[in-house]
Amino acid sequence: MKLLVVLFLFSQSVYAELENLDRELDWSIYSETQARDFLQTFKHERNLRLLLNIERAKLLTIYGDIETSQKLLTQLKINYTNPNIQKVVKLMLARNYFILGAYENTKKELRTYSFVPNKDFRESCLLLYMSSFSDKSDRSLAEMDRCVRLNAADLLSDQFWYRLVKSEQNGTKNQTNYYERLLFEMKQATDYKKVESWLKYGIYFNYEDLISENLAILPSMAILDSRLRTLSAYNLYNAGKINDSNEYISNIQSFNGNYLKANIEVQNENYKLSYAFNKAALKKRKHSIYANQLNLSMGWLNNEYEDTRNSLNRLVSHGDLQNYQEIYNATLLYQENKLYRSNFEIKKLNDSFNSQLPYPGRILATSVYIDRLDSEWIESANKACAYYSVVNCWLKMQSTIWKDYSKVFKEAKEEEKRISILKNISALVKDTSDDIEDSVFINQRDIEELDLITEPKMGEFDEYD
Repeated sequence: MKLLVVLFLFSQSVYAELENLDRELDWSIYSETQARDFLQTFKHERNLRLLLNIERAKLLTIYGDIETSQKLLTQLKINYTNPNIQKVVKLMLARNYFILGAYENTKKELRTYSFVPNKDFRESCLLLYMSSFSDKSDRSLAEMDRCVRLNAADLLSDQFWYRLVKSEQNGTKNQTNYYERLLFEMKQATDYKKVESWLKYGIYFNYEDLISENLAILPSMAILDSRLRTLSAYNLYNAGKINDSNEYISNIQSFNGNYLKANIEVQNENYKLSYAFNKAALKKRKHSIYANQLNLSMGWLNNEYEDTRNSLNRLVSHGDLQNYQEIYNATLLYQENKLYRSNFEIKKLNDSFNSQLPYPGRILATSVYIDRLDSEWIESANKACAYYSVVNCWLKMQSTIWKDYSKVFKEAKEEEKRISILKNISALVKDTSDDIEDSVFINQRDIEELDLITEPKMGEFDEYD
């Protein structure tokens, strides 16, 4: 009897699950066996799609397409409510946010109900600690030690790195002769990871002077290995030794190498070369925060507005910064002469700011409206003039003089462009009229008569011929 009850309840649960899939179909027409087979096939295909999507999201992250990976993972988080699946998806989302520098979002994903504090501590603790460094929030040293022990088998860094980090937190660095003892220990260092941790220590905790002044004590691998040499170059750069840093990094073509060379050329005020090095870096890591931030200025200085806009759109901004990012985006569109799109962005921003655009947005709005012969430029110029914009105050004055100054402005702009083109064409043809003198015409008979005076016999030969 009990067995019959169990079988009945199981069959009912099968039909109930099928009904949840599609309530419009009459599942009762299927036999219990058919219903069970259909449900198993559906679950198998659904799980297969899940695995393929997770694999795809991982590959997208590895290849640097974080934006597409985020969209895919967000959709998976909506479609799958199973707590175990949610945990995997949220951990991947948290890692992507960490790569993008959105540390608050990283912590938000890791602190949801899917992660039980003790059970899932191993998977989430490292990301939580690294995200906490950005806002200098205190974390328990005991928990940090526990996190390191649990992940020891998977960690790329050795225990020396965590000893250095702990010394910054627990006050060990204040002990007498602490740095002298560290330098003595590094003289004996032969392990790659230990040398790497030492060089990173200088970069992350601002000990670049200590590191750069004692590079000679490191083993030869610090020069022969490109990764270690790059870290040494960054320490030299941060210590203000630009030329030495350039010598270390000159023949390294990695992302970090090209990014450092781009910064060195900024110091040398060679912005075209800096832009080229930074572009090479972005080819290796398209979503790098620092490389894209550098490209915002280098792209602008080199008139590469579309490329600058692409970098801008890869950056994640928050709060008020997001509005200013959109203003810069509209400015770049205007520089690209995409007036329709820049006009659309300006109107959207105007609504966001409740018709109270900030100073840079208001100046841009006036320029866009004038170029599009939009009468709103008059109101925009009036408001920008209140911000003491000299150009907009002058435009405000023109609006009272001219019936339709925007049309006059545009025609003048087109004429200026036409004249500029004509000047460029004229410059291709050099006027050399002053350098050429007209030749003096000499009659041939005059020459012959002069020859006869000096040589009378020349005439005799002529008669003979």
